[in-house]
Amino acid sequence: MKPKYRIIFLGTPDFAVPSIKALAQAGMKPVLIVSQPDRPQGRKRKIIPTPTHQAGMDLDIPVFQPTKVRNKTFYETLAAYEPDFLITAAYGRILTPEVLALAKIEALNIHASLLPKYRGASPVQASLIAGDKVTGVSIMRMTEGMDEGPVFAQFPYEIPDGMRADRLMDELSLLGASQIAPTLDRIAGGLKPQAQDASKASYVSLLDKNSGVIDWKEDAFSLEHLVRGTYPWPGASASLDKKRFKILQAKAYDSLEDSSDEENALLERKEPGLLVSTRDKKLWIQTGRGLLAMTEIQVEGSRAMETQDCAHNYKPGLVFQNGVRK
Repeated sequence: MKPKYRIIFLGTPDFAVPSIKALAQAGMKPVLIVSQPDRPQGRKRKIIPTPTHQAGMDLDIPVFQPTKVRNKTFYETLAAYEPDFLITAAYGRILTPEVLALAKIEALNIHASLLPKYRGASPVQASLIAGDKVTGVSIMRMTEGMDEGPVFAQFPYEIPDGMRADRLMDELSLLGASQIAPTLDRIAGGLKPQAQDASKASYVSLLDKNSGVIDWKEDAFSLEHLVRGTYPWPGASASLDKKRFKILQAKAYDSLEDSSDEENALLERKEPGLLVSTRDKKLWIQTGRGLLAMTEIQVEGSRAMETQDCAHNYKPGLVFQNGVRK
């Protein structure tokens, strides 16, 4: 069946896949998927298709995987498909004005923040690290500038308590997918975009291996946000016995209610990084303000564990050190 619009979809990771599937289900199956090249993964360095490459194979959509996007071959390959829409979702490359101009109706980006907040490469992680209660998805016109184009539609999402970056990424991916097809119809019907307020813009770069380094002098709530925002990679990390100690899940508290004499004695030391209690099989750590109760951890060289299974191995009075930058 002939698709309603001729769509070239550019995206690479899992975030992009639900939108490809949603378009196909709505009678708007892309005529081409553009993905970054497949790369070796895992210990055996086996070449595995990118998530969008796999989606293309599953849905019988041609897939183009160029190493470069600023050359004649890239332009001519896309031009041959005569697209009505170009749609990107976490493609990871900046397209030239000449390529964007190929779209007869519009060139769009599905971005995981409420623009102009968190333009750039890691908006989902940034929203959690900042402690935001609400984030969302923006469908915007692509321009050569980084997420600077006017916005056609935005869809807010309330972040549940304790949600980590991997789950939030999934939820926003599904939210964008649920809205992309009807938004295309609205744009084709004459919907006009609204310019972003550049004075309110913020930019976020890719996380690196040091993004989750813990400083126990920070307040507990900021540390909880860091734990949630850097999961699963690079992970929030401290040090213990000269080994990296990853904090996979934790919750912040202002204080320890009904504390015992032993707990009070440790709390009075006001020492950031001090383990003051293993109550409820959690590891309660003193911070610069408040307590961080760890519930899932991973010691270097060991598997991830919930503290309910290992809290007995940690004695109150133990001091965790700050994470080490590498």
